[in-house]
Amino acid sequence: MDMLQQVWHNFAVATQPAPISSLQSISIGQLGPHEDILLRLANVVDLSQLRSLQIDQAFDTAVLARAATLFPNLERLFISTNGHGWQFPALSTDDDTGISAIRAFNPLKYLYLRGFRSVSSLNQIIQRHGPSLKGLIIVPCTRPKNRTGKSDSGYKYPELDAFDISQLAKSCPQLEELRLPIKRSMGSQEECEMYKALGNFSTLYSLVLDLHFDPRSRPVYRIEEVEISVLQEIFVNATMNEKLALQIWHLISSKQASRRLQNLRVVPFGLNYLPDDETRLLDWCSRSFLITRYNFQNLGVPTVREIGKREREIRHQWLYNGPDKRCITERLARVLSDVWPPEPEDNSWESVRSSFPLQPNDA
Repeated sequence: MDMLQQVWHNFAVATQPAPISSLQSISIGQLGPHEDILLRLANVVDLSQLRSLQIDQAFDTAVLARAATLFPNLERLFISTNGHGWQFPALSTDDDTGISAIRAFNPLKYLYLRGFRSVSSLNQIIQRHGPSLKGLIIVPCTRPKNRTGKSDSGYKYPELDAFDISQLAKSCPQLEELRLPIKRSMGSQEECEMYKALGNFSTLYSLVLDLHFDPRSRPVYRIEEVEISVLQEIFVNATMNEKLALQIWHLISSKQASRRLQNLRVVPFGLNYLPDDETRLLDWCSRSFLITRYNFQNLGVPTVREIGKREREIRHQWLYNGPDKRCITERLARVLSDVWPPEPEDNSWESVRSSFPLQPNDA
């Protein structure tokens, strides 16, 4: 027995202890588990080297705040406000505990925020993480929250104006990549000032603009018939072509002294909460474009390329095949004739229609 113990002792001394496992990335899906899994994981693996954390559905923001201290080296945080644990006191406010939880993380390099509503909430988050950010993504959310006696439908995102964007640029001096929702207003001076303000991001290299074309304020319901004047504004806001995409590019790039911006993608959105007939036509009009600064065939002139053109054509051929589904209703024909007079002889929703130019005050 003594010999066996000695052999075991010698083996134990000679054997190097196994290192504690460490993780680089954790993703928590919508179906769970929830944030408390992070606290439990900390007991069995080393989380100090975690670089990326994704939470698709916030469930317990108080636990998330406690867990933030477990990730001293976290660089990327992806978080959505979809979960039932994210409370909204009002239609345009966010969960204070959730905001505090995001602020509890060490300064981040990349941040993805989905479904946030308030500019004030965004400012609180940026106050903490803005100076270190290299990438920021802010995307809308459409999922309604269950709030007793109150509707919560519509796209949720912080509606920034030119001043807000300028302040965001000051707070994020190292930002290189940005995705931002902007609410269109028929190319008005106010809208143009927002594009110009984007030029204040001196280090910005890549920009994606989600352009919201539905002017209605939340809550927004899916109704059978949208008011004519609202529908006209929606069509003006939604219609995108190469000329308008280039106008947006020039407004932004002309105000960026560093000329660092290389890529701009414009993505119209807002089809939710609209009738089917309008949705079919708007889906055809609201095209997405990618503008790239360098053009090897014509130096000094940006290249413009439509994104998803072939996919859009296939989708329409599959969904709207047949003469009964490929014509414009009488009501829509009146709307289109008011927006683009005179109405073309071709009464098809596939007729190519021009976008409306921007109206900058220095034009």
